[in-house]
Amino acid sequence: MKIYKVGGAVRDHIMGIKPNDSDWVVVGSTPEEMESLGYKQVGTDFPVFLHPETNEAYALARTEKKTGKGYSGFSVQYEKNISLEEDLLRRDLTINSIAMSESGQIIDPYNGVKDIKNKILRHTSEAFYEDPLRALRLARFKTKFSDFSIHEETAEALLKILLSGEINYLTKERVVQEMKKGFEIDALKYLQNIMQLNLTSPWFDNLSKLPETISDKFEYAWCQISQLNGFNFAHRLLENNDLKKTLDVWQEMHSYSQKAEINDKIRFFQKITSPKYEKYFLNLLPYFELTMESCKKVYEEIKTIDFSYLANLDPNLLYNEKTNRIKEIVKNNE
Repeated sequence: MKIYKVGGAVRDHIMGIKPNDSDWVVVGSTPEEMESLGYKQVGTDFPVFLHPETNEAYALARTEKKTGKGYSGFSVQYEKNISLEEDLLRRDLTINSIAMSESGQIIDPYNGVKDIKNKILRHTSEAFYEDPLRALRLARFKTKFSDFSIHEETAEALLKILLSGEINYLTKERVVQEMKKGFEIDALKYLQNIMQLNLTSPWFDNLSKLPETISDKFEYAWCQISQLNGFNFAHRLLENNDLKKTLDVWQEMHSYSQKAEINDKIRFFQKITSPKYEKYFLNLLPYFELTMESCKKVYEEIKTIDFSYLANLDPNLLYNEKTNRIKEIVKNNE
């Protein structure tokens, strides 16, 4: 059994960058042996184990073979005789296909060190085609290492992924996770690379404009981009979650007008004072300080009302009474 540090931690070490964490590959072992040594198995699709002391991830060396569409369309082998070189071959880019032994020896069968020195992003093997998420990862690494160039053959490999249609079979959870990693580096540069690499379809649909500055919070950055693109950005990635609700309230606040009809104003204040949406309104206020000043005053007046005296009313009467009170406040502030 031999253990090697792999991936980004080795790449960053070579580049003189402090790595955030470390990943490890174990060659010549079995799940039974790992568990007997105190490692805790967490992987379901393939054996990944947490170190009993450091909690870092240790994966058995494995190979993967494409058997169908999507993320689950892989056959994974992790026999004891799989070599380190075989494991590194399945990785995305040569700069991420380098290992380091426990003694500090660099193992670089695919010339990743040379590509680091020459500042080249090059795919390691034909395994690059097999997971379409690697197209989005390429955009992220182009953002992270902006002075690196994409090798001509890797550009062709990217085109092959796009033409295959495999990118449509990604799950939105994986795309959002990858997108967040890109945003953590530099959201605007990441999306510029998405556009330049022709990766807008199907996940970043209707992306044609980018703001000059952007929030460092993922949900608010999304809202800014969506607003600039007519609120038609990346609909396939939206779910009934915080992101969707944040965007919903952002759009309402952006569209609000003092000149709106009274019934539209009432509907707006009913929504933002509801338990479902109130926190989103309050969190977004700093982004609408100028346009929401009068709205904030109305909101605060509505929140001073104690509606508990209406608790025994019929639901329809209760709704009508609340609406009338909100209408009265809105009119007084026009």
